[in-house]
Amino acid sequence: GLLCFIGCMILRVRYALLISLIVGVTNMIPYFGPFIGMVPAAIITFFYSPFKALWVIIFIFLLQQFDGLYLGPKILGVQVGLKPFWIIVSILIGGGFFGVWGMLFAVPVAAVIRTLLDRYIDKRLEKTE
Repeated sequence: GLLCFIGCMILRVRYALLISLIVGVTNMIPYFGPFIGMVPAAIITFFYSPFKALWVIIFIFLLQQFDGLYLGPKILGVQVGLKPFWIIVSILIGGGFFGVWGMLFAVPVAAVIRTLLDRYIDKRLEKTE
């Protein structure tokens, strides 16, 4: 939301705060949320400048790619102790098996699995020493 607001201000988009709030709220929905938020942003901007609406769509698309592929996994990885690669893999697997609910719970489940594996490996190594 904040990055969207800054970008909209740079692009001099009217209703930047409203658009940023919509994009920020819908961004919490995995995968489809950013695109759901892009639609009202484009429609609002289109009413006063069709050309600027195209720039808003491009900006929000690039912002969501940055957020989804780099920023989100990086922040989440620091919080749960997983590398961004494993976060993306867990979300894809969770979504593939259990849909939206799988995507929501994939990272916590992956973190628990990693913790259990780490403990198991540590115990096995202690036994061999």
